[in-house]
Amino acid sequence: MADVSDEQFRAFLNILQPDESIAVMTADARVDAGTWGTIARAYIRLTGDRSLPVAMQDRLIAEADALTPGNPYDVHTLDTSHAGFVFRADEVAALLDRAAI
Repeated sequence: MADVSDEQFRAFLNILQPDESIAVMTADARVDAGTWGTIARAYIRLTGDRSLPVAMQDRLIAEADALTPGNPYDVHTLDTSHAGFVFRADEVAALLDRAAI
């Protein structure tokens, strides 16, 4: 969150859930094309993300689109860090609103 103030960063830390199960990061998260591919999806690429670099975001998008070629992501880009979008809610909402149309 290098793109926000220290005060905003501390506020963000305060909303994190310390009791989240480690299984979230270790469980099999693969999707099934027959079900997952039936709903509309949007992906907001975060160009300042150092936790999940743009190249990896693009790979995730490409792999998902290859799995469900008839239902690709509606991709948008926002110049912010991994969690910086929390403080740019108006922009994120506008992107998602456009994706829903």
